[in-house]
This record gives sequence, C-alpha cells and structure tokens, in this order.
Amino acid sequence: MAVKSRDVQIKLDAYQEQITESVVRDLQNNGRALMVMATGTGKTYTSFKILRKFLAEQEKVLFLAHTHEICDMLAENITQEFGQEPIVPHKSGWRGTSQFYVVPYQTVYSLMEKNTFPLDRFSYAIIDEAHHTKAPRYELVLEQLAPSCTWMLGMTATPNRMDKADIRDIFGSESVTLDIATAITEGILTPATVKIRSRQISEEELAQLQADMYNNRISRNEVERRVFSRNATPDECAMIQEECGQEQALVFCGSLPHAQEVKSHLPRAEIISYENPHNERTLTRFRYGEIQYLISINKLNEGVDLPFVKYGISLRSTQSSTIIWQQLGRILRVHEAKDQAVFVDFVGNMEKIRELEDLEEKVREAYQRLHDSEDDSRLMEDDISVAFDWDNRVLSLYEILSGHESAEPYPTLEEARKGWFNLVETLEIPNKFKSFCHNYHKDPRLRSWITTKKIYGIQSWNEFL
Repeated sequence: MAVKSRDVQIKLDAYQEQITESVVRDLQNNGRALMVMATGTGKTYTSFKILRKFLAEQEKVLFLAHTHEICDMLAENITQEFGQEPIVPHKSGWRGTSQFYVVPYQTVYSLMEKNTFPLDRFSYAIIDEAHHTKAPRYELVLEQLAPSCTWMLGMTATPNRMDKADIRDIFGSESVTLDIATAITEGILTPATVKIRSRQISEEELAQLQADMYNNRISRNEVERRVFSRNATPDECAMIQEECGQEQALVFCGSLPHAQEVKSHLPRAEIISYENPHNERTLTRFRYGEIQYLISINKLNEGVDLPFVKYGISLRSTQSSTIIWQQLGRILRVHEAKDQAVFVDFVGNMEKIRELEDLEEKVREAYQRLHDSEDDSRLMEDDISVAFDWDNRVLSLYEILSGHESAEPYPTLEEARKGWFNLVETLEIPNKFKSFCHNYHKDPRLRSWITTKKIYGIQSWNEFL
C-alpha cells in the first residue's frame, strides 16, 4: 500500500510550524539562523512560511544558491507560492519589478568585483544548500551582504562538511534540526530498506587478502585499494537489474569513465552530469519513463526533485556523510506511486560502512525517542519504517580491514560488554555508541557493531549495555 500523502502532510505541517517558530525567534534575536531539515521534508516551503512572518510590500529578498539548476527550482517554487515571477539574471537579466531575486553566488561575486551589485537593495537573504557557504568566494559574498540585510537564513539537510569548515561560524548554531533518521521514523519520509552489498569479490579472494595482510605482504591500505578501486562489472549491473526489475532507478557513480562503463551494462540508461549540456532533456525523458536508469556524476545529489523514484543505487566510493545522506534523500520523498524506497549500496570504502552503521543506530535512537521508551524491541515488527540488510561478505570484509579475524571474539555478550567497559576506562572515552564504532578495534576480541549484533543476537546499543 502506498504512503498516504495526506497523513504525511499533516505530520509535516506540524513539524514545519514548530520549525518556523524556532527559526523566527532566532532571526529576531540574532539576525541569522541555520535551519537543518532532511531532504524531502520541505525546507524551501518552510523558508517561505518564515519569510511571510517578516516581508513587507516593498522589501526585496535575495535567494542564493550554488548552481543554476537549484536557482531555477527556487524560482519555480517562489512563483507558485507568492504569485510573482522572481528576477533570475541567468534567464531574463535584471529587469523587472519583483520583490524576489534568485541568483547564483558566483554571479553576485563577479558583480561585487566590479562594484556593480546593489548590496543595499535587499532586506532579507535566504541561502539554499548552505553547507557550500564556506567556499571562500561564497563566504566573501555573505560578508559583504550581511550589513545591509535585516537577517540571513541558511538552510541545508547536511550542515557538516568533510573539510571540517563550520558553517555555524556564519549562521550560528542550528535553530532546529529535523534529521533523516527522525523523518524516516516519523513516517514523514517514505519507508525504506537499505541494502548494503559488497562488490563482486569471492570468499577465496577475501581469504587470500586476509592472509597477505596478516603476513605483512601487503598493507591494510593496499587491501582497501584492491577491493574498493574496482569499477562496476557486468555481474554487478546484472544484480542491479535483478533488484530493480522494470522500476526506474537513480544510479550514483564517481567519474565519467565509471558512469560510461555502467551505462554500457544497463538497458535504457543515460548519464547526467554538470558537463552534459542535455541534462534538462534527459531529465524530461526520465520523467516520462523513456529512461529506466538515470546515471549521475554528482548531479543528482542536490537540487533535483524526482519523488516518484523508488530505487537508488550507489556505486560511488565516498567518505563524505553529506553525499551519503543526499543520495539516500533523493528517493525518500513521499509519492503515491511507491510504498517504499530501496537504497542499494555497493560499499566503496570503510568509512561508508561506518556511516551506514551509524545511520542504523540513529534510526533506532529516533524510534526510542519518539516513542518515549528504552525498549526498542518493537523495531523488529514488520511495520517499522526502515530496515537494514547487510551482506555477509560486507561483514567479513569489515572485520578483515579492521584487522580482527586473527583473534577469536569474546564467546559471550557479558564478556564482550566487560571488554568494552575496560576499553572505555583504559582510553578514558565516553561509553557511547559512536565511541564504540571508532575504538572497538583497539581490543582484538571486540568486533564491529554490525558483527557484534550478529554474534550475540542483539538489536540495539541498549541491549549491549
């Protein structure tokens, strides 16, 4: 049965009202705010609700983004919401009488260099995909813009950058956060199954790599390079076709050669990328069902709305949690044509396994928090909104690369628990789930969280403790 859009909208409206109240308060008090909302939970329309609390008839609003495509989507949404066509310079120049301007920050920077950008024209600034604002030129644009604006609002689904640059330096701490785990658990986003699969590597290959590493013939980094540097094979593309059947899917790749190889093994497939001049035509064909597999090189991570898509396939190696959440978020929007979303991740590195492991625990924590219960045994029921399916080869690979299969695991849960408590005391680290994920390997008899659950027949961090 498909998700009931009306029920979801009622829940979403309630969340958006709470978020609006918190953000408005921070804008009034500080002149800046950071709104963090998961992809698919309506951050753009929430920003419109916030704007309506302030906007007077003659005041001008500047919307900033980092790509033309996101600006175009913003412009379309503004027209629908406010009944005015905004001024979008890359489409129609600067002429017009609209209150709303939608401009890529690169355009603003270029005009600032020529001293031709009207800095004092705008009362308010709203910055979409605000995690990009620590780019040097973007940050300079906001520094120049800030003195003339009553307030600036940054909005993003993913505030934490891989380079550790902190956008909170610009907007302050989060006024509010509606994260992906909470949104999934609440049913605001589509129920999901996350399938974690290994690249096509045999048990014999794994055993040989393990032996070579333990005998110091190759390094851990070399093992990871050999396993994770491989592009998609025909076998893997056959697995994708078996999984998706006749359904459409978004396929995420890391480079153009990689995408071209994948395209050669999938029927009715096309590539979309920043370098492709035919992106709009390709997207239109995909929306009409002429294309089954839309292969993306970075392009679909942000600013493309395809809520009808059920399947997401990640063939990309990445250490960025931002990209992982963006890819997953592409398929989680509620749509009457689907009853669930399925995300298949052919893991590309150790860090990605850890990020997916962390997401599984966050979903459990969100469930407990929302149900005000320490008992998450109900997570095993059929109607829970997210499920994780781990390939056994992924678990084996994880243990090998963690350097753990040379020692036997603790035989009982009680002994494993004591081993962890001893590690907490010795290292003087917090007794927290994330600490376990990053430090368990310092005791050769502890295992990764995924394998720990499998060995001892537990489902939650609370059960382990």
